[in-house]
Order: sequence, then structure tokens, then C-alpha cells
Amino acid sequence: MMLFFHKFGGLGWFTVAVWMLLDLVMFVQYFIYARPRQRRTLMEQLFWARSIALVIIGAGTPLVLTFHFEDYHGLIAAYFQNALMSVLFCAMILERNSLAGQSLYIALCKFVGTSMTLVYGEPSNALLQWCYFLIMTFDLAYIGLILRVAKRDGVRVWQRL
Repeated sequence: MMLFFHKFGGLGWFTVAVWMLLDLVMFVQYFIYARPRQRRTLMEQLFWARSIALVIIGAGTPLVLTFHFEDYHGLIAAYFQNALMSVLFCAMILERNSLAGQSLYIALCKFVGTSMTLVYGEPSNALLQWCYFLIMTFDLAYIGLILRVAKRDGVRVWQRL
């Protein structure tokens, strides 16, 4: 969303544009692969309603955070979303009780990618530091859950993308 509200210079605009394109790919994949085949439960029956609600929440929350905190670089929204994503990855593996659609490589890349923010001098305030702590904690928990489920199911995680 920051692509539309911030005047990035140099590679900043390109980086955010590429990131947005990747987000759009994931958005399309969600509607292709997440849609339930049969609608037995209320959760399955409400697929479209909850999907639209999630899009509104997903777009609205960063905007509210950005304008409320006057953080036009989007750091607070980015850290908040990253923390939420880390919690949701853990919830996903616990709900699915399997490695379906999940990989140790994804978990490690997310962990390492967030760790790299230290190189850029972030997190720079108490709110960002708290989000960073949550991200690291839940990313490590997610890695641990993947390893635990893989061991239980006899899956060789290093040989599986």
C-alpha cells in the first residue's frame, strides 16, 4: 500500500513495486487454492465473505497505522503485519496438523529475512522492538513446529521444497 502514498527514491520504488507484484501473485493463489471444494462447515460456506473481510482488514489496517502514527515509511505497519503473519503461520500448521503447503525453507527464509532488518538499524523504537521480538519468537516456534511435525510424519525436511 505504501507504493501509493510514499515517494520512494532510487531502488525503493522498484523494491516496493516488486513486493506488491509478489503479494498479488499470492492473492491470486489464495483464491485458486484456498477455496474449499465442498462447503460442509460454516467456515467453508463463508469463504467469500471472510475473504472479502480479510482483504478490507489487510488493506485498511496498514493505512490506519500509517496515518495514525504518521509513519509514512510504513515501518510500523510492516512490523505489525510481519508479526501477525508469524503468528498465523504457527496457527496454520497447528490447524492443518501436517506440512501441507509448508516448508522448512519458507520458515527459514522468513526468519533470516526479518533478521536482516538489524542491518538497516531497525527496529528503532519500543513498538518496533516488541513486534520484532514477537516475529522472532513465533518464527522460531514455526520452525520448531515444522521440525516436530516432520519428525512425527517421517518427512525429510531438507529434501522437500
